[in-house]
Amino acid sequence: MDKLSRQQFESWVTDYPDMRIDEYAVTEILWQAWQASRSEPVTLPPMLDLEGRTGRSFIIAGAHNSAITLCSMAITGAGYTTVCSPLLGNEEPR
Repeated sequence: MDKLSRQQFESWVTDYPDMRIDEYAVTEILWQAWQASRSEPVTLPPMLDLEGRTGRSFIIAGAHNSAITLCSMAITGAGYTTVCSPLLGNEEPR
């Protein structure tokens, strides 16, 4: 994430229009840069499809999905946005 944020920041700075630099302008530039670094959502691993799962497999997949949800809540709580990868289907034999 840090490398991606840095690349986004550098891209944003190179596109910033020329202006007279003073204390307010520097603060404004840094604020906008901070916001720009958080505009790209963090992509989370896929949730697991619970349908058709039983026993231990169901419990493990449920724990996995709960962990992804808690990670999403922590990331959004820190000011970032998140997006989940597409649902990962059940590959277990039925």
